[in-house]
Amino acid sequence: MPIISSRHSAPNGLMSYSEKKDKFTLVHFEDIQPLAKHCMELRKSPNKGFTKNRGFQLIAKIPVIALTEQKDLVNPDGTMNSKGIKRYLNSPAGEMFKTVEGGI
Repeated sequence: MPIISSRHSAPNGLMSYSEKKDKFTLVHFEDIQPLAKHCMELRKSPNKGFTKNRGFQLIAKIPVIALTEQKDLVNPDGTMNSKGIKRYLNSPAGEMFKTVEGGI
């Protein structure tokens, strides 16, 4: 599970980078707790994620940090991998970002 909890707070975004010979390291921080809480509230809403005209249903809100940590969510050409996203959202690590109940 790529989530690390900490009692310290920091702003979201790029925290630091380092460059040594042929190795480049980026440290990125994203507080996912507010997003997870928002997704939980949406799961409990009576409209089940549908828009007012029921033309669209929001099924998840995936944080940027998950897209960088979970390599199978994005294809090499930068497009979203729908099978990888489905697997992730139905896994214990991604379940908290679903905005609907049950499997996807």
